[in-house]
Amino acid sequence: DMFIDIGASSQEEAKEWGIRPGDMVTPYIEYKRMNGSKYLLAKAWDNRIGTAVSLRVLENLSKEAHPNVLFAGSDVQEEVGLRGARTSTHLVNPDIAFALDTGTAGDTPGMTPKEADSILGKGPQILIFDASMIPHKKLLN
Repeated sequence: DMFIDIGASSQEEAKEWGIRPGDMVTPYIEYKRMNGSKYLLAKAWDNRIGTAVSLRVLENLSKEAHPNVLFAGSDVQEEVGLRGARTSTHLVNPDIAFALDTGTAGDTPGMTPKEADSILGKGPQILIFDASMIPHKKLLN
């Protein structure tokens, strides 16, 4: 099954827009605001939003006096073993590091609260995740 986020807040709203399961689609991703600017659509959000958040943090901290030396990096290959972040931390050797990524919204069709307890638009997720391996789903139960 494939779920495509069109910005509708419910199945009923999608039907009101004339969208039905099985409709033909052609993926073409260009940044845009959906559903009255509440939702954003673009490709590679998992990498782009982390970069945007990092830049905002650096901008805000540049206005404050603090004793810290700050580094920020944008990496790829986080899906398997946090390879990009691991490379950056080996290069910089920080005292502490934060990896920013996106998660799956728990209100995605077919998801259960056990799989994802967040809801789109209800604030950030804070997760502790070991991405050094990808176990079979049955091992997670």
